Amino acid sequence: MSQSHLIVFPGAAAYKCGALADLAEKHRETYGLLSLIDDVADEFGSGPVSGPLLDPGERDLPALMTDDPVTFHLAIYAASIAVYRARPPAANAPTVLLGLSLGEVMALVAAGAYDVLSGARIVAYRTRIMCELLGGETAAVAIDADAHRTRHLLGAVGNPALAVAVEGAATQTVVAGPAPAVEELRSQAGHLGLRATPIASPFASHHPDYTHVADRLWRAIESLPRRPLRLPVYSPIHSGFYRDSDDLARSLADHVCRPVRLRTALETLRDAGVDSFTECSARPLLTPLISPVIPARTAGLPEPTRPPAPAQTDRTLSTDAPHQPPAELPAPAGQSPADPEPGSTNPVAANNPAPESPPATATFESIRDIYAQALGYPEEAFEPDTDMEADLGITSMRQTEILGTVLHRFDLPELPDHFSISAYPTISKILAFVQDQTAGAQAVAR
Repeated sequence: MSQSHLIVFPGAAAYKCGALADLAEKHRETYGLLSLIDDVADEFGSGPVSGPLLDPGERDLPALMTDDPVTFHLAIYAASIAVYRARPPAANAPTVLLGLSLGEVMALVAAGAYDVLSGARIVAYRTRIMCELLGGETAAVAIDADAHRTRHLLGAVGNPALAVAVEGAATQTVVAGPAPAVEELRSQAGHLGLRATPIASPFASHHPDYTHVADRLWRAIESLPRRPLRLPVYSPIHSGFYRDSDDLARSLADHVCRPVRLRTALETLRDAGVDSFTECSARPLLTPLISPVIPARTAGLPEPTRPPAPAQTDRTLSTDAPHQPPAELPAPAGQSPADPEPGSTNPVAANNPAPESPPATATFESIRDIYAQALGYPEEAFEPDTDMEADLGITSMRQTEILGTVLHRFDLPELPDHFSISAYPTISKILAFVQDQTAGAQAVAR
């Protein structure tokens, strides 16, 4: 696998109301896709996804998730498939697909293993069954620590009902279990100074105690029609490529009771030649977790409400012929040092100082570029209302460091001792702060 491009699909919480409004106007076939998924939602007695995805004034994430979990998850599915399909065709490096949790359904649909309707039914069955058997009684939380440290924390808490669900990154691990136990874990993490963020989902997943849920889901989806794979799909749950000989229904059902090892999967693919990635979603939730391991393709990351830029597809893979991935990944031809972890100094930014003649006036774009370069994130990850900590996982300490770089870039005084970065969570608010500082500096100069 040489110089391959990775396309990733997120799982829960990758929802944003009105996410497809602009994209649908420019890619009219999106309306037909949403109509198909609306029909599946209706089969399951749920509301359409078209309204939430086309109307920016529709229900936000917490409201839709609570009101109609099936529509909520179908909207996440629809948005990812729509963004993937809107990518202009290109042929250069081979393409590999990967999904996180629910995202594996989208990856298999994109690879041709299931059609859009079957994929939507898998999502709907999964949501309905998990709500029935786990809803309201289970929860999950993202701990700002690696898996090793998180397991030490679980040992200290001493509740065997808690389990690591997702090894997401060097700085984030998801734990699942009974809701009261998860709340106790949050409290203990807080006492240790670890940030613990609840996962936006009506139920937990990826827990070894949920085998009964997996069996029920498998029986519901085993008869859905499937087709040969046209593109390779790597599973961070099963730690390998899916094959045409696999029982995909069983594999998807077993997700419920098996952990996700995202970090290990990314390192495996990187060492095998994957050198860039694009996230297909309504919100760039996985980009901060993946970019420290594999560089994001800045020009290729689709924004939530715009048609995405080209991503690579594989010239050697026929769109009609079945695809069988290699029996094993080739040994890495040459491994370069890993990218810095979030919160560490970026050597690219450190070795490339800002131009000597900065623009006279700070703009959203100029400040966004400083943050993107310092963090190694694609520019598209920073929208005007993107909360850098809540949405992208950038710590307050790191934000403060980069703001210092911004002030230096525009020849402004250092931050005052009483400054609190929490009051400036978005690039738009940082821009307003810089403009205020600039006005103050100009007034003093006069």
